[in-house]
Amino acid sequence: MSVRPHPSIPDSELRSRPEALGSALAKAGFDGWLAFGDDRAVAGPDHIRYLSDLEPHFEPVFIAGRAGDSDAVLLTGPETIGYAAVVTKRTAVEEIIAIEEFVHPEEEYPTILLSSGRERLQSLFHGAKRIATLGTGAVSAPVWQRLFVPLVSGGLDFEAADGIAYGLRAVKTASEQAVIDEAYRIARVGLEAAADAIRPGVTERHVAADAEAAMRRAGAEGFGIDTMVASGVDNTAPILARSTFRVIGADDLVAVTIAPRYEGYHAALARAFLFRPNSHVEKAIETARNGQRAAVEHMIVGTEGRVCAQALRDVLEGAGTGADLPYVPVHSVGLIEFEPPIFLSSSDVRIQDGMALSVDAALFHGPWGGLRLEDGFSIRPGGEVVPRFPKYEDLVPVMLG
Repeated sequence: MSVRPHPSIPDSELRSRPEALGSALAKAGFDGWLAFGDDRAVAGPDHIRYLSDLEPHFEPVFIAGRAGDSDAVLLTGPETIGYAAVVTKRTAVEEIIAIEEFVHPEEEYPTILLSSGRERLQSLFHGAKRIATLGTGAVSAPVWQRLFVPLVSGGLDFEAADGIAYGLRAVKTASEQAVIDEAYRIARVGLEAAADAIRPGVTERHVAADAEAAMRRAGAEGFGIDTMVASGVDNTAPILARSTFRVIGADDLVAVTIAPRYEGYHAALARAFLFRPNSHVEKAIETARNGQRAAVEHMIVGTEGRVCAQALRDVLEGAGTGADLPYVPVHSVGLIEFEPPIFLSSSDVRIQDGMALSVDAALFHGPWGGLRLEDGFSIRPGGEVVPRFPKYEDLVPVMLG
C-alpha cells in the first residue's frame, strides 16, 4: 500500500515557536508563561499542539517557559510521558515530567516517577513575578487549588495572555498554509462521501459514518467538531446538531458540516442538500451563497475584517428567508476550527497577507429548518484571495438524484 506525500510543519518552525512566544510576552512585560491543554473537542489541544506538536490524549498537559529562553518544560500525567517523549522530539521541549497533580485519585503508578508540579514551576519561575497564562480557563478546580493557589501565595502573578499568542498565529506561514490545504482536501473527500451516502431511507448516522471513514482513510487524525448530518425541519433548524438514527426522507433538507483535523490544523466545509424542489430552502441556499460572495469581495488587505462579516450579514438579513444569522460568520481557521481573529462587529483587526479565513454563511431557526454554506480561503502574498478549491461553489450538487 502506497502512502501519498503529506505536508507537515518543519522541525525548525516547531522549535522556534516557544522562543517567539517568549519574546512577544517579554515585550508585554511578562517574565514567563504557562500554557494548558487537554483532549476536549474543538479547542482542547490549541496552545499545546502549537508549542509542542503534542495532541493531548486522556491526560491534561502544561507547557511552561521563561520569557528569555528557547526551551520549554512539559508537565503532564504519568500515562502521557512516553507518548510525549516520542512526539516532541522535533520541538523545543527539553524536559518532560509526570506530575502528582494530574494523577487520578482512584489510580496509582508504582513504576513511574511522579514529581510535584508546584515545586517544578516554583523552580522554573524563581525570581519571576508576572506569568502569562494560555488556555488556563479550562484548568479543573482541584488542579487550580493544588497548583495555582500555592504559586500565587508564593508571589507569582498570573495573567491571561491568549490574545498575544493568537496574534502570533493570525498570519500563517507557507508550511501552515500547505497543511491547511491538506486539511481541506480531506474535508472535500468527506463532503463528497456524505453526498454519495445521502438518500431516502438511510439514517443521519449512516451518512456521518461514511463521511468520517472516508476522511480517516484520506489522512484525518481526528475531528475538531464531530460530523454533523441533520435532516428535516426540527434537526436542521438549530445551530448545532448531533447525527441521529433519524431516517432521511425524500422531502427532507439535509445539512452537513464537516470539520476534520490534520497535523493539528482544521478545515470546515458545509453544504445543504435536497432531493426535490423546495422554494424556501433553495432561496436560502442562494441567499447564503450570495452572502458568502459579498464577504469575499471585501477581503481586501488593509480592510477591517468586520467589513467582510457585515457585508455577508447585510445580504442574509435583507433576503427575507425567515431565518437568521446568529453568530459571527467570518473568522480565522487553524489549530482551532474558529480561531482568532474572529471578526466581531467591534473588532478592528485588518485583513493581512497570509491569513487563513473561513466564511460561514449560516441561516438558522427558520420555519423550513436551517443550513450553512462554509468554505475556506487564504490571503496570499500581494493580497490575492485564493479559495481552497478553484470551483468551490460546485464541489457537490445541491439536488441529489
